Amino acid sequence: MRHFLEIDDLTPEELHLVLELSSKTTLPAILDGQGVALIFEKPSGRTRNSMEMATVQLGGHPMYIKPEELGIDSRETAEDVARVMAGYHCVMAARVFDHSRLERMAAADAIPIVNLLSDQAHPMQALADLLTIEEEIGLAQVKRVAYVGDANNVWRSLALGCAMLGIDTSVASPAGH
Repeated sequence: MRHFLEIDDLTPEELHLVLELSSKTTLPAILDGQGVALIFEKPSGRTRNSMEMATVQLGGHPMYIKPEELGIDSRETAEDVARVMAGYHCVMAARVFDHSRLERMAAADAIPIVNLLSDQAHPMQALADLLTIEEEIGLAQVKRVAYVGDANNVWRSLALGCAMLGIDTSVASPAGH
């Protein structure tokens, strides 16, 4: 079973393919009526809306589930939550504070887990940033990407994605960030 916890869970070839498919206006209904569980410990209107729309455009049914309804690591382990969600959904996507929670869900190997954000990685944002670069400039034209801001999960995922595509990166970040 494959999970998408980090950008490098894709091969460079798969990354190119995802970016190519993402630029298409018509997408195949690969979810074919299946449910996608969306769990947001850390709320985000933009991520929730984009994931719900993407799920619908791929023929699926998004189901927003409040973290307090699941009680992850208080009433049930992360592994048990993944096993239960597998009975209802074909994919579980989550924004979490602690990356290890995603790793434990994935370790249950019950349902594909997609990282919508964690303290360690933000692979979906890296995909969005790389798609923007492709659409505005063309990745083949880019030799280096400069990032100004906190050297955080967003930077880490973007730098890793750029490295996979042969693009150098630089970061300017305040001390201690």
